Amino acid sequence: TYNSNYNEKEELVFHPHILREYNGGWHLFGYGYPERPDSPRCRDIAVDRIIKDTLRALTKSECHYEPIEDVDYYAKKFEYRIGVSEDYKAGVILENVIVGVHSEYMFNLLNSKPLHQHQWIHKAWKPCPTGGYGEFLLRVEINNEFIGRILHLGDSIEIISPKSVRQKFSERIARMYEMYTRK
Repeated sequence: TYNSNYNEKEELVFHPHILREYNGGWHLFGYGYPERPDSPRCRDIAVDRIIKDTLRALTKSECHYEPIEDVDYYAKKFEYRIGVSEDYKAGVILENVIVGVHSEYMFNLLNSKPLHQHQWIHKAWKPCPTGGYGEFLLRVEINNEFIGRILHLGDSIEIISPKSVRQKFSERIARMYEMYTRK
């Protein structure tokens, strides 16, 4: 029994393929049955939402294990992704994102501890009387974890381009601003 979305219990048979950790949470990826129309055949099962007393291995007579057909499937799935989430309705949005950095400390931090393996210096750090500026180019999927990681870094980071990604951040920050200015 799986507690999907924290409030929707479902019974399923699950064929695990890979275990991934992100931000302290463990996720199993594999085939889940019955299939759901709102998710792909390959499912993400958060381990902490499995109701443990209902967990059991099926015998060979009850079902056969269904392995992944493409051995590189998961390497390709996660190559440009920060975290594990995917917006199944919008689909995978892969972008070249330019991140502007307004703090030398943050620039050096992101240079030594990149956000992603597909990250390069776009403009080297250049000090100036008002502080300085540098840029990174990232080739990444736009998902909730990417947005969260950028917002987590605070007010010395901004999305420069593309405009569509900058707009997503602008809308998210506007909603946050509304929450903090309500009385």
